[in-house]
Amino acid sequence: MLHSGTKYFAGHSDLICGVAAGRRDLIDQILPTRTTLGCCMDPHAAFLLLRGIKTLAVRVERQNQSALRIAEFLSRHPKVARVYYPMLKGHPDYAIAKKQMAGAGAVLSLEVEGSGADACRLAEALNLFTLAPSLGSVDSLVTIPLLTSHYRIDPALLSKIGVTEQMIRLSVGIEHVDDLIADLEKGLAVLSQDRVRAGVAD
Repeated sequence: MLHSGTKYFAGHSDLICGVAAGRRDLIDQILPTRTTLGCCMDPHAAFLLLRGIKTLAVRVERQNQSALRIAEFLSRHPKVARVYYPMLKGHPDYAIAKKQMAGAGAVLSLEVEGSGADACRLAEALNLFTLAPSLGSVDSLVTIPLLTSHYRIDPALLSKIGVTEQMIRLSVGIEHVDDLIADLEKGLAVLSQDRVRAGVAD
């Protein structure tokens, strides 16, 4: 099995690595290529990865709990059109997620009421969420998929998979969840203020 050690395993946004794990006979097939290409970690990176793995369970537990609370908060907010998180009771895959998983992870997406410009304004108004396209860190991150990970994807395919200009992706870190919710609340308030200044009544 191949894992990204860069994300949750390391958990601190301070190294890039991959992990191959499995039966000895499979690993033995990989070793000659690894030896030839020299793609093995330096000692310090290996130390950082091992350090991160020690806190993996407690980090992911905290991130699961916080992401669910944030998803619940966003799902009730009038400036949020839709929230994508499998552990929300209104999600179409909730029953499967609840049966298969103890938590749905740190990543969730939302669509704001309004335009792509509104999504950008919200993302840029946040303080505790760093504007960066990654996930799995102890730090909370925010990104606009249409401007980053999905930038070069054909518009017809974007429409088919449901990625819109109003979509924002959050990767929830281990900061106190009340602080993260307060940051989002402040950011969402910016959308209301902009509408009032423009003379638009809700």
